[in-house]
Amino acid sequence: YAGIDTARGMAVLKLPYAPPPSLLLLGAGPDARPVAELAHFLGWRVQVFDHRAALSSGARFPPGTALHCHPVDELLQHVKLAESGAVVIMSHHLDSDRGYLRAVAEAGPGYVGLLGPAPRREKLLAGLTVAESAALRPRLRAPVGLDLGGRSPEAIALSIVADIHAWLHGRQRHHWE
Repeated sequence: YAGIDTARGMAVLKLPYAPPPSLLLLGAGPDARPVAELAHFLGWRVQVFDHRAALSSGARFPPGTALHCHPVDELLQHVKLAESGAVVIMSHHLDSDRGYLRAVAEAGPGYVGLLGPAPRREKLLAGLTVAESAALRPRLRAPVGLDLGGRSPEAIALSIVADIHAWLHGRQRHHWE
């Protein structure tokens, strides 16, 4: 919008501004670092939450990454899930991932990615209440990422970030592909 601000007698230019996407990684294992690096490269705001202090080191992640080291059940006390555009659950620990799923089921973003194969997904969902599972299923990308091939942490990171990027720009895929 361009126009005249009659109260001030000056030309005004208004441009739409969208803040950068926000990504929350729930788990700080070795495969979280390349996801954070690619997201950071794209200008996204990145947060990492993990209960393991040894993995939550600032030296492991790009500058500007917000790191949180707390027990899984304290996630909602330290992170505002509503401010996260996308969440990827990748702790490689069943009980932790179940706790993270439970938290994002009640107050999570539109994109929830879960690392691991379909049988693992079903095992985790079976440990949730019917209401929690129902709240997650329409938003859950599990296994997370596009099928690009490759098995290295960097290739998996590329598939995850590409899937989130596509989702952010309205490109949908079936949740259970």
